[in-house]
Amino acid sequence: MTPDINRILKRPEFYGCSIRGAEYGRANRTGDGIQSTRLYVQRLRMVDGAYDVSGVYWGSPNDLWCGFTADLTVMVFVRADDRGEARSKVLERLSDCQTAIPCTS
Repeated sequence: MTPDINRILKRPEFYGCSIRGAEYGRANRTGDGIQSTRLYVQRLRMVDGAYDVSGVYWGSPNDLWCGFTADLTVMVFVRADDRGEARSKVLERLSDCQTAIPCTS
């Protein structure tokens, strides 16, 4: 079954509220020595045009994507017009980590 990044971000450990209000963005996770792991690239659903489903503020426009592995050791957030561009940007960011990851939807 394909994991859904929007359901994952609704888990309590990903809630984005702090005592000062919503967090701004999320840190990328690039894993450690990942090889032959499936990478999923999915668009994030936005609430009120600027927040992800768990309340983290991203601003606009609504063009935010996440490349992630099922075990969540990799979560890379990029802005792109379409899935192909998002995939390229995620893989470019991961190339610095010397990862080889096949990409799926």
